[in-house]
Amino acid sequence: MKRKSACLLLVVAVVLGGMYAALLPARNASAVTHRLELTVGASTAARLQLRLGDRAVLVVHSATPGEVMVHGLTEQETPVGPEHAASLTVEAAAVGHFPIHFHDPRGQHVSLGELDVLAR
Repeated sequence: MKRKSACLLLVVAVVLGGMYAALLPARNASAVTHRLELTVGASTAARLQLRLGDRAVLVVHSATPGEVMVHGLTEQETPVGPEHAASLTVEAAAVGHFPIHFHDPRGQHVSLGELDVLAR
């Protein structure tokens, strides 16, 4: 009887462990993190190509205060200024073209570049 109980307990533990593993969020093993340094007022706009699920770490430098954001992927505005660079981490959660903008205190939008997100 003890042997049957031990076997049953082992089977239940294996089944529950498998169910737990199946319910964990899927991790994209092929996702890549990219880093891009941008400067407000640079003569050329940057373009970074990502795959769905990748991450981009954007480091933005500016001689004037303002905010940086990636339109369409995040609506979070990150402060930047002469004393500190802005660091944004953006996940490529949708396919498309997403502009990176600097917003100055007067409401002007300055294009810093674009993130192009492609399907996997």
